Amino acid sequence: MKTNIAVLLIAIMTASYAWAIEPVTKIIEQSRAPLKITSYTAAYQEGDLFIKEGIIHYAEYKNTSEKTIVALAIGFVSYDIWNEHINGINGFSIEDIPPDGNGYEVWLDTADGGLKFATGIAGIVKARFSDGTVWEVDWDALRTKRERILKELKN
Repeated sequence: MKTNIAVLLIAIMTASYAWAIEPVTKIIEQSRAPLKITSYTAAYQEGDLFIKEGIIHYAEYKNTSEKTIVALAIGFVSYDIWNEHINGINGFSIEDIPPDGNGYEVWLDTADGGLKFATGIAGIVKARFSDGTVWEVDWDALRTKRERILKELKN
């Protein structure tokens, strides 16, 4: 019985700390991407009758290319209060962004474990231009940069 009470108290304390932790968000620098993420925030959202529970990712971005972008994908990776992986999603948007133009979007990740969310990392993964060409990230370089950010956060 004492063990059950102790486990329950630890679970309640851990959940309370999760709500008290201010989320950390990081943007992966990508000099060759046709878009630049200019602002990124993320936070856990409790659900109710009208709102889905999950991690809300909000990003603002700028077209740094000389072509109009008609579709884009931003990769978001979420980590918990111990910087352990929760989930990763690609947020897609279909919109016209002229050269030097700006855009913004909000995406919801409904992955299990969102209550423990503490860290989010974002990077550009794809862009489609009005002429039909597609830019795609170098996945190995993106992974290396993401791992470097995580290592810095753990130290």
